[in-house]
Amino acid sequence: MNAPEAAVSFDYNQLDPGIQRTNAVANTQAAVDQLLTLRVSGRPAIQDVALSDGETADIVNFLLALTDPRVQDRDCLAPWIPDASDPDPDGLRVFAIDGNGDPL
Repeated sequence: MNAPEAAVSFDYNQLDPGIQRTNAVANTQAAVDQLLTLRVSGRPAIQDVALSDGETADIVNFLLALTDPRVQDRDCLAPWIPDASDPDPDGLRVFAIDGNGDPL
């Protein structure tokens, strides 16, 4: 995967209309310019990675799972959402709340 090429060929029109993209092209170009500057100067930066078709498919499927519309349905996710009666062995559990402060 070549980050500069991917950034140049990205179709911003595919983004959800609710995503703010006013400065997306300029900000992306600034990030690509910085990446290239770091590479030229020999400083650590993101390296291009050669991915197989299978590896690319794995990444795409992972990202699609993150955007699965079923994640908006609490009943679908219920088996994986702990409640107060479930053990919290290390005391580090995070309880998500909505904009009103109600548990999700």
